[in-house]
Amino acid sequence: MSERDEKNGSGSSSSGGKKKGGGLSTFLKVACAAAAAATVAGGLYALLKQPEPEPEPDNAAHILEGGGLLLERQNKEKGVLKVHALLKESEHEPEPYKAAHIFEGGGLLLERQNKEKGVLKVLWTKPKMGWIKLNVDGSLRSESAGCGGVLRDSFGKWISGFAVKFAHPGGGHCPHKPEEEALCRGLQWAWERGENRVEVESDRKGLVDSVKSGSTTSDLVICEIRDLLYNRDWEATLNWIPGDANRVADELADIARGLPSFQLKVYDTPPDSCRHHLMADAQ
Repeated sequence: MSERDEKNGSGSSSSGGKKKGGGLSTFLKVACAAAAAATVAGGLYALLKQPEPEPEPDNAAHILEGGGLLLERQNKEKGVLKVHALLKESEHEPEPYKAAHIFEGGGLLLERQNKEKGVLKVLWTKPKMGWIKLNVDGSLRSESAGCGGVLRDSFGKWISGFAVKFAHPGGGHCPHKPEEEALCRGLQWAWERGENRVEVESDRKGLVDSVKSGSTTSDLVICEIRDLLYNRDWEATLNWIPGDANRVADELADIARGLPSFQLKVYDTPPDSCRHHLMADAQ
């Protein structure tokens, strides 16, 4: 073989080697790209397969007086706390710090830590947008009786209040009468004002249960309360709340007992003795 043939053979061999190496390199690149794509696809599939996050993840647990455990869930859409579960309820008559968390129809509540006693106290809550809230309460002492109520808007702003003194039921046989009168007169007052969406709250649980039970009764005041709630051209709801969330109405009921006459007194601005309760409710 001539020197030229050797050179040509050598060049041909070298060219063939480059082609084989280039093919192997392309194959490896394609394989690596395919592996990477598979990895990405697998990651996306695993990500998509994961369960959607709980829409209301912010849960909080509070220990209540007597060992009860309250679990709460943050409702992000409405920005309020709703009761999620209540464990280890007291077997006895519910105390304010326990029973306050049990509301019909998803009643709302906010709580504040009482650092001195280490218990949770319930705060008054604002009504829904477009509604007003009527809180009522009655007061009975040895020689006087009265009731009061307050209307506040969905921002917690005072709209109006009332207080009225009435004859003592006498004999101590009718301790619930001031509460009945408070609810009845409060509803009548709100109706006459022309309100059309009212959330009504009373801290007398037995009264609220009696009104909402629908059972037959000979109590004329209960009948009138039902008529005002359900047979008028407005939207009105009734719920029980603990005394801690009804302090403004309670103060108005105490004021009523000291009024000089039995005429209903209206307060366009809050009495001085109610202001610190209003401030506490606004927290």
